[in-house]
Amino acid sequence: MITVAPGVHRIEHSYTNFYLLEDDDRLTLVDTGVPTAWEPLLAALRSIGRALDDIEAVVLTHAHFDHVGIAERIRSQLGIPVYVHENDVPLTQHPWRYDHERRR
Repeated sequence: MITVAPGVHRIEHSYTNFYLLEDDDRLTLVDTGVPTAWEPLLAALRSIGRALDDIEAVVLTHAHFDHVGIAERIRSQLGIPVYVHENDVPLTQHPWRYDHERRR
């Protein structure tokens, strides 16, 4: 994990980046990497003295597999809300499937 600015931490994993944003005692996760990003997220949280319970929300910039990786796991197992454009919701539920957002 690399701190790129005060309260902004970049997690690098499998040639992807996702971010933890600190605001007082809460965190926002921006994107969630690939589906194997669970352990890197846990390691990043430990390195800044935080826990999964500190994550208040997940914001997905778009629903490509390298952005939605563990979003569904975070939502379903931890009850943390995931914010994504309504057109991208179906893609977030199947991170290994790389469909187009709209039919060609």
